[in-house]
Amino acid sequence: MASSIPTCDICITNTISKSASGWCLECEEAICSDCEKQHRRMKLTKNHKIIPVEDKKMSISNLDSEQECNDHSRKLDFFCLKHSQPCCVTCIFEKHKRCQELKPLPEVEKGITSFDSSFANLEDRVEDIIESITSLLKEKQENKTRLEVQKNIIITKVQNIRRSINSHFNKVQQSLTEELEKEEKIQNERIDICIEKLSGILQKVDKLSSKLEQAKQHKSEFQAFLAAFEWDKTIEKEEKDWISLQTDKISDRVDIS
Repeated sequence: MASSIPTCDICITNTISKSASGWCLECEEAICSDCEKQHRRMKLTKNHKIIPVEDKKMSISNLDSEQECNDHSRKLDFFCLKHSQPCCVTCIFEKHKRCQELKPLPEVEKGITSFDSSFANLEDRVEDIIESITSLLKEKQENKTRLEVQKNIIITKVQNIRRSINSHFNKVQQSLTEELEKEEKIQNERIDICIEKLSGILQKVDKLSSKLEQAKQHKSEFQAFLAAFEWDKTIEKEEKDWISLQTDKISDRVDIS
């Protein structure tokens, strides 16, 4: 069911029934568009605030909540000038017994001459807070973005440093590997020479050992005695070669360090 449209209260006094289009907050009356024009031209009512009639319910609801005590849910009827706050009857007994400057709210409202400037001051303060917080929020968002950029820059630098270090160590490793392989080759060649010489001496001494064994078994003492002179020269030569190898340290153990 559609809500009924209120009738203009001013027109009703003239026995005219006309749908209202607005609501005067000061007069607390429904008003039609024609009467609204007159309302705005009259000296006493030209500054009255008129809202669309459909907003009346919300406005009255807000007004009722603003005119009700938050502590006791009773109507605010008085204003304490000492504490600069409206109060209900219960507030007076609980908090304002000794206050001498209590006045009915209607009297205080009549004495207000700087409402517009006070309200404008409140609006300015609210606007300042909104602007400051909005600016700070923007700054914080920019700060987050800046932090992310700084993080990425540092990560990139670290990655570049790591690549540079890896490249350097790769070169060092390659150079060291080449030097080790070269040194290994040189030492292996020396060892091979030593092995060859030692094998030659061993082969000759083994043959001499066999001859000595044969002489003991198959030759007479005189024949063995004559052969011993020849073999003595042979073994002497091999001993010199062996001593020479030791002197040259060719038989020493070789390490890479």
